[in-house]
Amino acid sequence: MNDFLSGMCFMLILVAALRCWPTDDSDRDADHRSGMGVYTDYKTGLQYLGKCGALTPRLDTDGKQIMIEAHHD
Repeated sequence: MNDFLSGMCFMLILVAALRCWPTDDSDRDADHRSGMGVYTDYKTGLQYLGKCGALTPRLDTDGKQIMIEAHHD
């Protein structure tokens, strides 16, 4: 019985911790995460969405790739 309670406590802590994990603009909210990450090529400033090792350009509503100001060091 103690193992069951310990396991349940662990799961509750894990769920609470994941709900506190920061969301990004590819997520609707903490309960509806896309599972995608936003990646920026800091040489060009172009952004990409990635999941499971695959990348695709991140597009705006006009179909143009999103670009932030590039950092030229």
